[in-house]
Amino acid sequence: LLRLYGADGQLDRRRYADLVDQGVTIGCSWLERSLPAFANLASEATTAFGGIVNCAFIASFGSSTGYPVHYDCEDLLLLQVAGRKRWRLYGPSVPGSGFMREVLPPAGEPSQILEMQPGDVLFVPSGLRHVCEPIESSLHVGINIRWPTALWLLRALLRKASEDPGLTEPLRPFASEERLQTREAALRQRLQGLLEQTSVKQLWDEFRRGLG
Repeated sequence: LLRLYGADGQLDRRRYADLVDQGVTIGCSWLERSLPAFANLASEATTAFGGIVNCAFIASFGSSTGYPVHYDCEDLLLLQVAGRKRWRLYGPSVPGSGFMREVLPPAGEPSQILEMQPGDVLFVPSGLRHVCEPIESSLHVGINIRWPTALWLLRALLRKASEDPGLTEPLRPFASEERLQTREAALRQRLQGLLEQTSVKQLWDEFRRGLG
């Protein structure tokens, strides 16, 4: 997509038209960062759902699939704006879907096939593998909702641990066995204390600071 812009940083309409004629698919995320209407939508959705929200669109100028079968770490609330798209869903959801990892492609037939028309809304939970196939030139807008996982809690604990001199003291292997055992017991106690001091609310605070 960098080819869409000229040396002056402006959209090159001729290049854009050439790509449209080729039937490309274009996706754009974080619409709320530049478009006030989507900023309001993301804010209202965050208030309503409680997660961290970003808005995106996918426009297809033809009937070619722009993205292969995949899953998202976010819950997707999708609105078909123009044209028609066929969605193939492969359930069940991938375990641990809050973290992106490589998974085997789905075997067999889709568990569900849907055709979206303008005005239709579709919810796709995180981890559900899917592919959308434009039947014609089409556009859909997505509200992507991300939730924290225990990994965010571990990151918060790591930041706290880095401030504790007792947890940042070098562990030299040539100490006596008795001294190593004493250090191990002290470390376990300190780590347990950090864990007990951490709440789900703190997890959410860390999460919002990271993405909000």
